[in-house]
Amino acid sequence: LALDRAVLGRGAEAPLELSEFSHRGRHYLQTRTVMIDSQGLLRGVLIASLDVTEKHQIEQALAEERERLGDQIVLTRSLIDENPSAMYLKDRQGRYVTVNDAWLKMVGVTRERAIGRNVLELFPEQESERYHAEDMRLLAQGEGSSEVESLRTGPDGKPQWVIVRKAVLRRADGEVIGLIGANTDITRLKQVEAQLAERAKFISELVDALPVSIALRDTECRFVQVNRTWERYFNLRREDALGRRFI
Repeated sequence: LALDRAVLGRGAEAPLELSEFSHRGRHYLQTRTVMIDSQGLLRGVLIASLDVTEKHQIEQALAEERERLGDQIVLTRSLIDENPSAMYLKDRQGRYVTVNDAWLKMVGVTRERAIGRNVLELFPEQESERYHAEDMRLLAQGEGSSEVESLRTGPDGKPQWVIVRKAVLRRADGEVIGLIGANTDITRLKQVEAQLAERAKFISELVDALPVSIALRDTECRFVQVNRTWERYFNLRREDALGRRFI
C-alpha cells in the first residue's frame, strides 16, 4: 500500500517503480506504472510481477561466495558458466574478463569477441555509454552496487528490456579488482505490462462512453472515477469530483 501511494503521489510523470518482495518461499520482481486516461487524468497504478526466485538464489550464492573468497576473483564454474542468469566479470578498466553462456546468448556475441573489450567497444549504441559510465562510477567509488533498467537492441534486432545489476569486487585489503554483473531480460514482462495497460485504457474509454451514469468510489466514499454521463447528470466536472465525497 505504501509503494502504491508513493508512486501515485509522484503523479502522471512518475518513472517506472521497481521493487522486490518474498512470498511463500518465492522471490518476485514487481513494477508499478501510473495509469492515466486520454485526458491525462490519473486513474490508478498498474502492477506487474515476475518470479525471480532462481536468479535471487544465485545472487545470494554469489554474495556468499564473494565474501568467502575475499581477495580472490575466481568464482566456481557452477555459479558463473552453468547457471541460467546472464553473468560477467569486469576488470578495473571495465573490460570483460569472464562471461557465461547465458550472457552470450542474451547479447548475441561470441566469447572471443567479448573478452578484453568494454561495453562501448562491443555494442555501438547509446545505452552502452550509460552502462560504461556506471561501470566507471562504481570503480572510482570503490564500493557499492547499482541496478538500472534499460532498453537496448537485442541480437534479433528487436527491442530488449533488461535489468542490469552490478557490484564492486574488492580484495581483503580493500583494493578494487573489478566488477561482477548480472542481467535479467524483462522484455516479456514489459510486453504483458503494455497489454494490460492497453486493456485498462480500453475499459476506461468504454465506461466513459456508456450512456448510463457510472461512478466508482473507494472505501472512504471518495470518487475515483466518473464517466461523461455522470458529469452531465450532476452538472459537475470530473476533475472537481475525483478524490472528494458527496458531502
